[in-house]
Amino acid sequence: DSLNAAVLGPDVDADSETWDFFLKDVLRDMTQKAGQKCTAIRRILVPESLGERFRDDLADRLAAVVVGNPATEGVRMGPVATASQKAAVLEGMSLLARDGRLVHSRPGLKPEGVPEGKGFFVSPTLLEVEPGAEARSVHSHEVFGPVATIVPYDGSAAQAVELISRGAGGLVSSIYSEDVPFV
Repeated sequence: DSLNAAVLGPDVDADSETWDFFLKDVLRDMTQKAGQKCTAIRRILVPESLGERFRDDLADRLAAVVVGNPATEGVRMGPVATASQKAAVLEGMSLLARDGRLVHSRPGLKPEGVPEGKGFFVSPTLLEVEPGAEARSVHSHEVFGPVATIVPYDGSAAQAVELISRGAGGLVSSIYSEDVPFV
């Protein structure tokens, strides 16, 4: 699995350009190709002190994503590839939800510009685990679709590294910070 991570540094101010860049990157990775890319962010490490604000900001942006036929004006996310892929995404979301809580999803999503019953559409979905939670599934199971989980950490580089290392594989991890010693 590619349990890629994005880490927000504890120095990042919620009104900064770095904060906005981090939000945009996470949103893009969750929705581009409906999250079906090997380098997509699956685990979002956010300092506990910034967690609530980040969660709310990302949930607001996810709520604005228009899902449907990519040829329709205004649509920002299309379907997953197949019926079996959709089933796997939904099953994976259920697995991850056992370790955390659902923050954002749109059950019963009606895709734009798509005839009823056509396509394999899944809502962009955000989950969150409690600070210090073991969250085994989050660190061992990749959902290959528009799904990511916020993993709070204490703001130390050591804990960020420890959490990333729990992943059972990954292709990329990114750090968003202007604090050179932290990076």
